[in-house]
Amino acid sequence: MPLDGSGLAEQSLPYARLLTSAFKVPVDLLNVYDSALPQFADPDSGMDISQMTASYQASAVAYLTKAEAGLKDSSLDITVDAREGTSADQIIRQT
Repeated sequence: MPLDGSGLAEQSLPYARLLTSAFKVPVDLLNVYDSALPQFADPDSGMDISQMTASYQASAVAYLTKAEAGLKDSSLDITVDAREGTSADQIIRQT
């Protein structure tokens, strides 16, 4: 289930919970974050590409963990996955 951080995407979470519970299937929550662009890195201030990427990933995981907490139920099998890249490519790769 791709989530982009928008309220519109999050409106699907209650339906995911119902379907997952009814059919006893796992749900995978996916958030795709943009690649860090070299022109925004500033090594002089201690911000390099790897730190920027790690920060983007940490934000994506935190968001998904919050979404997961809203779905948590002892009978649900939920995984979270934060990936770097373009949304369309990563969603296709997930399926």
